[in-house]
Amino acid sequence: MRTYLFLWLAVLLALSLEYFALNTQPELSSLKKLGFTPEPGRALSLYLGWAGMGLMALMNVYSLRKRFRIAPHARLSRVLDFHIFCGLLGPTLIIFHSNFKVRGLVAISFWSMIVAALSGVVGRYIYVQVLRQRRESEKESEQWSQRLNELCARATGPVSADLMNRMKGRALKFVGLDPKMRNPFLVFVSALFGDVRLLFDSPAIPAGVPTACRSVLKNYALAERQSKFLEPFQKLMGYWHSFHTPFAFFMYLAATIHIAAALILGVNR
Repeated sequence: MRTYLFLWLAVLLALSLEYFALNTQPELSSLKKLGFTPEPGRALSLYLGWAGMGLMALMNVYSLRKRFRIAPHARLSRVLDFHIFCGLLGPTLIIFHSNFKVRGLVAISFWSMIVAALSGVVGRYIYVQVLRQRRESEKESEQWSQRLNELCARATGPVSADLMNRMKGRALKFVGLDPKMRNPFLVFVSALFGDVRLLFDSPAIPAGVPTACRSVLKNYALAERQSKFLEPFQKLMGYWHSFHTPFAFFMYLAATIHIAAALILGVNR
């Protein structure tokens, strides 16, 4: 997924620089030297529109792989990553296709596309949380707990059972795990804030405990969170499908009408 993200950011940066130059300082634009202009209906706009729509159509490969089990050799997680990449790059090209000017029927397709794309990113996060069965997460949690015990045995001072429990409790709180929490939306927010904290830090450990315990504590807490929050996230996945699907449907419907109207009525080139 990281490679896809870098590729999307590279395309986004290149298009942003070119469109800024085209609309403000054409003499600095490489596309202008090739005869392109950014106005909707012109050649550049059409190329971006068709490319964006093509990527949006390719997104359905994931649905076909999931429902009809085509290409069984392709891992579903990798197909999902490609699905998300198309869901990021496709709308990006469509935004530049419109030159940031949307109105009328196009606006319905455009904003449905934006909502569907953003909700798709949220869906990817939820999917990761329900990827494993509870038994697998519990087994992983036990393995990390054993690894933690092994490391703490090398500590400069004795690590009592009470201290170990406090370390684990702080780590669970750090990643946003509250065992009593059952509301799916609160669970989502708590887990998300926990992951944001993990981007900048790891669970704290007392003095004398090996520093390697920090990463082990983090992995232990994440496995515990995945196990305890599995049911709320499964409910959230159902809610997400109910929200995401209508916007995707309206996006394709309005886009099809828009393309048909452009082809029937003609567009400037």
